[in-house]
Amino acid sequence: MDFESYLRVLLSVWVGLGLGQLVQALHRLARFKGTINWDWLPVTWATLAFLMFVQTWWAYFTILQVQIWTNLFAFLLPLGVFVILYLICASALPDATKTPVGAAIDLRTFYMEQHKYFFALWALLLVLAVAVSIVSRDGLHLRGGDGFRTAGLLAALLLMRSPSRRIHAIVTVLSVTALVVYILLFTLRLA
Repeated sequence: MDFESYLRVLLSVWVGLGLGQLVQALHRLARFKGTINWDWLPVTWATLAFLMFVQTWWAYFTILQVQIWTNLFAFLLPLGVFVILYLICASALPDATKTPVGAAIDLRTFYMEQHKYFFALWALLLVLAVAVSIVSRDGLHLRGGDGFRTAGLLAALLLMRSPSRRIHAIVTVLSVTALVVYILLFTLRLA
């Protein structure tokens, strides 16, 4: 096994763990024997976490070809990205097993109670993503994807600080749009 493949296997394990957390949380909510007050914001952010994890894993096929990642300390950057993505997936939806049978789970309340932690993770993720991007290019020159990451960082900081549901709704819609555009521009290979 070559070095690139070795690193990809480790990161793929993190992808499996993170996506497993999301799917399991959704499964437990669907099977919950009580009342669930659904809300579109946490479900949308769980979907965005899923897309971000898959998109990041996909992008690392190219990123890991850079020789710098053979250095253990440099590799801690992309590994950190995947650990943070795992934490985002693990905190996107409530754990229905922690709620007594017959009780209610309110996704709106869950979202607002943990939004500071959740969006602090997104902000950290985007800081690490910019760092990985810069290190993999071997220089500080910026590219189009860095603008999306910077805008995402600012959005995460705003959502982390704001208690306003209206701001969360607007930024969430903009974030969905931005991620779809990013994937179309920088990830999909249409030719």
